[in-house]
Amino acid sequence: MNLVQQIESDLAFTLEDTDTGFGVVVQFKDANGQWVDIVCQSTDIAYFMDLNTGVAVNARTIEIVARIKTLQEAHISIDRDSLVKYTSTLGKTHMLKVQRKDPDRKMGIVKLTLEVVKHG
Repeated sequence: MNLVQQIESDLAFTLEDTDTGFGVVVQFKDANGQWVDIVCQSTDIAYFMDLNTGVAVNARTIEIVARIKTLQEAHISIDRDSLVKYTSTLGKTHMLKVQRKDPDRKMGIVKLTLEVVKHG
């Protein structure tokens, strides 16, 4: 197995670990328009609120990284302005849209820059 194949096989537990890792569930729409849970990693855990005041922040963007193979298996196609949902640990649902998509096909991941559409 070469290095690229090893990385791809490792993504399942390094990128998508919600138990002991940094994986967070983000919902994407599949080909049938149904919301599907996909585990991603986020670069910013506090992107929706000012930690000092607790007030929601609308102007910030966040980045998440998803495994391309997982998205393909779930029949999810992502384009600019695609909507995604994230539910915080407090149970609030946030609607976001894709601002930028940067796939790294060699590594088997896609980095998505998201911006807040509305807070739930």
